Amino acid sequence: MYSISTSRHSYYGLSLFNGNTETQWNLVCEQSMFVALSGSVFMIGILVGALAFGALADKVGRKRVFLFAPPLLVLSSVGTAFSPNYVVFILLRFVTAAAISGLFQTGYVIVVEAVGVSRRLWCANMLQVVFAFGELVLALVAYFIQNWRTLELVIAGPTALLLVYYWILPESIRWYISKEKFDKARTTIEKAALWNKVEVPDSVYTSTEENIALCDQDSKKPTAGIVDLLRNPCLCRRTLNIAFNWFVNSLVYYGLSMNAGNLGGDVYVNFVALAAVEIPAVVLGTLILSCVGRRTLLSAMLLLGGLCCVVNPFIPTTLAWAGTTLAVIGKSQIAVSFAVVYVYSAEIFPTVVRNAGIGFSSMCSRIGGILAPLVANLGTFYKPLPMLIFGGTALASGLLTLFLPETRDQDLPETIEDAEHFGSSIKQLPQKYFSNDESHTSKKLQEGTVFLNNSLFENKEEQLSFLA
Repeated sequence: MYSISTSRHSYYGLSLFNGNTETQWNLVCEQSMFVALSGSVFMIGILVGALAFGALADKVGRKRVFLFAPPLLVLSSVGTAFSPNYVVFILLRFVTAAAISGLFQTGYVIVVEAVGVSRRLWCANMLQVVFAFGELVLALVAYFIQNWRTLELVIAGPTALLLVYYWILPESIRWYISKEKFDKARTTIEKAALWNKVEVPDSVYTSTEENIALCDQDSKKPTAGIVDLLRNPCLCRRTLNIAFNWFVNSLVYYGLSMNAGNLGGDVYVNFVALAAVEIPAVVLGTLILSCVGRRTLLSAMLLLGGLCCVVNPFIPTTLAWAGTTLAVIGKSQIAVSFAVVYVYSAEIFPTVVRNAGIGFSSMCSRIGGILAPLVANLGTFYKPLPMLIFGGTALASGLLTLFLPETRDQDLPETIEDAEHFGSSIKQLPQKYFSNDESHTSKKLQEGTVFLNNSLFENKEEQLSFLA
C-alpha cells in the first residue's frame, strides 16, 4: 500500500493535488529526475529490507521480526509526513520501504509455513489479492485527502493495529523445528489442534531423535549454492531465464502502476482499474494453474500482457478509455504471471539450491522494481517510451519462458544431477534413498519416512506421494 503513496503523487501532475513534493521542493524541469529517484530509493529500501529482515527472521524467529516491523513503519511514516527537505524525505522513505518489505515478506513466510501442501498455492496467491485490496483502499483515501503529508499520517494509523498480533500470532512451527525447539513446536501444534477441534496424529511427534540424527548427518555434507547453478551450462541458462522473468515481472508490474498518470483520462479511475483487475485475475489464474502447465500459463500471460503494452501507445488520444483498458488488461496478465513465477521457481530449482535460486531471482526482481519509476519517468521525454519498454521486455520474457521445462505433475529435482535431467516423464525416488545394499536401502526409506513424519505433511497420502 505504501509503495504507491507519496511518491505516487509526483506522477499525477501538479493540478490534481494540493501541496505535493514537486511544488514544495521545486522538483520540476531539470530537477524532475529527483521525482523518479525517490521511487527508486523506495525500491532499494525494499531490496535491503528483504535481505536484512529475511536473514533476521531465520535467526530470531518469524514472529519477532513481524512484530518489529510495524512500529518501525509507523515511526518512519510519521517522520516522513514532517520531512523538512527532500534528503530527509527519501531517507525516511527508504526506512519505510525496508519495514514494509520485512512485514510483507515475513507475513508471507508465516502463511506458507502454517498451511499444508494442498492449500499452500491458494493461501500464497491470496496474499496478492489482499495487496490489491490495499491499493484500492489507498486510492479511496487519496481521493479525499490530497495533501501528501496528511495522507502519510492517515495511512500510518492502521499499521499500529498490527501490534495486537503479539497476543494472537503464533510462532512458525517449522521454524521451531528447524531450531530444535520441539517442546514449543508441540505446544503450538496442540493449540492449533484445539482451535480446529481435531486430534493430532501420534506420527507427528514420533522419532524425534532419529530426525535430529538425520539433520546432523545432512549438516556434515557439503552444501550447494548459487555458484553450482551458474557453473552448470544447462542450469545456468535456466537460472538466468528465471531471474530475467522475475526482473521483468517486477519492472512491468510496478511500472504500470507508476505510469497510471500518463495513460490519459482520470488518474483515480486509472489507478483503481489497474489495482482492481488484479483480484479476479489472480483468482482465475490460480484456478487455471491447477489444470494447465506452469510454463504454458506463464508464457501466455507475459506475451498477452506485453502485447497490450506495446499496442497501448498507438491508441489515439481521443480514445483514452481504450488505452486505459489495454493497460488494465496488461496489468491483469502481469499480476497472474507474477503469482505463477513464485510457484514455478520453487518447483524448477533443485532442493539443494532452491533457497539460493529463489533468493537470486528475488534480488533480480528488486532491481526491476528499482528501475520501474525511472522507466515510467521516461514518459516526460517521449510519452510512448515507458509502455514500449514494458511491453518489449514482457514479450521477450514470454518467449524465453518456452525454453524452460514444464514442472506440473513432475517429481521435484533433489540434486544438481536431478535438475540436469528434469522434465523426464520417468518418476524416481531421490537417489539418496538407494544403495547397493538391500538392508541399507530399507533403512534409508525408513529414515525418509521418519523425516517426513516430522515435516508436518498433512496426511499419509502426501508422504507416500512425496516418496513416490
